[in-house]
Amino acid sequence: MNIIFFVENNRAGGVDTFLINLINAWPSKSDNLILLCNKSHPGIVFIKKSLRRKIKIKTHQIPISHNIVKYYLSKLPIFLKKICGQLLRLFLSYYQYKELKKIFKMIDADRLMVINGSYPGGETSRLANIAWLNVRKKKSIHNFHNLAIRPRKLTAFYENYIDKLLLGSVSSIIGVSKACSGSIKIRKTFTNYRKISTIYNGIPLPGKKENHTFQIRKKAKIKKGKICVMLGTYEERKGHDFLFNSFEIIWKKFPDTHLVVFGDSDEADFERVSKLRLNKKSKNNIHLFRYIPDGSKLINQADILLVSSQHSESFGLTIVESMIRKVPVVSTNIGGLSEVIGKNGTAAYKCDPANYKDYTNKIIKVLNNKLIRDKITKNGYKRAKSKFMVAGMAEKYRQLLIHD
Repeated sequence: MNIIFFVENNRAGGVDTFLINLINAWPSKSDNLILLCNKSHPGIVFIKKSLRRKIKIKTHQIPISHNIVKYYLSKLPIFLKKICGQLLRLFLSYYQYKELKKIFKMIDADRLMVINGSYPGGETSRLANIAWLNVRKKKSIHNFHNLAIRPRKLTAFYENYIDKLLLGSVSSIIGVSKACSGSIKIRKTFTNYRKISTIYNGIPLPGKKENHTFQIRKKAKIKKGKICVMLGTYEERKGHDFLFNSFEIIWKKFPDTHLVVFGDSDEADFERVSKLRLNKKSKNNIHLFRYIPDGSKLINQADILLVSSQHSESFGLTIVESMIRKVPVVSTNIGGLSEVIGKNGTAAYKCDPANYKDYTNKIIKVLNNKLIRDKITKNGYKRAKSKFMVAGMAEKYRQLLIHD
């Protein structure tokens, strides 16, 4: 069976990790796998380096509104860039659809799985499912990794139209958590849709001597003290302000504790977070780094993993990656994060995103109490191994594709 995995991505991060894990763990060696991706995706180099299984990687240069705005309209005010982005999305769609049809005609494939970020997400993502049905006369599956949002007023008529076409083009739509899957019903086309399913993300067991070439203590010049790590983009929804407010209290109690943040970002987001850091008395103990490939391996160098997201979190892959490495986690409880953690205080701690003092107290409890730390890391490891392993995840996706 020849299978295309289609992705449109403009930032390196969690979707790339999902792709790598899925392909490396694919259960059938007889399947021929093809990854089709936009050439502008910054994570494609990392994907190529990380794949252990033989796979064909094909890139395309179909124009995407995000790139046009980024490279040609970057000097416009933010609100105008958003409007232009939405209008470009509308005007480019028919051309993108025609180009996708040409690509699918040239590739010998039996099945298609589209891997999307949020929903509606990448503008070519839904069009890929629609174009595939037109070319191959077969339905495909659509997988999305973050919560769905309502159609924007400016292009709602177009969004609803494409939703209806997608609905007729897929055999199944899969979210990565119940919160994620259920969120698609916020869009009227899917209000009564019954074929939505959930497959939790899975990860591989880490190697016994897993190391990362990036040494946190050396790069951040940390001589002593505990290290709190956050892995994620620098988007506002990730809650850096919330995190820094919490860390300010922790730093006053433990002055040699350090907070180290890693993530992909555009310049505006990174600059915003940098300014937040400079406004804190603990700024010298807060270290900001850009995206580091193989970020999960950095977790081994942490004393605790922190997740401070304020909204729009569908799963929380870094939580599972931390659990399997026996590093304790303190997180907010939004969306799929709560599903991954389970009962509060058993395998990890979670709290309301509006209550940074409670969040702070939980971090202090973990850092300051070895018995608590040992308990949640032991339970976290068991939970990750029983519910979030990559082999089971890959098998479920293959079964869906087989029965398309």
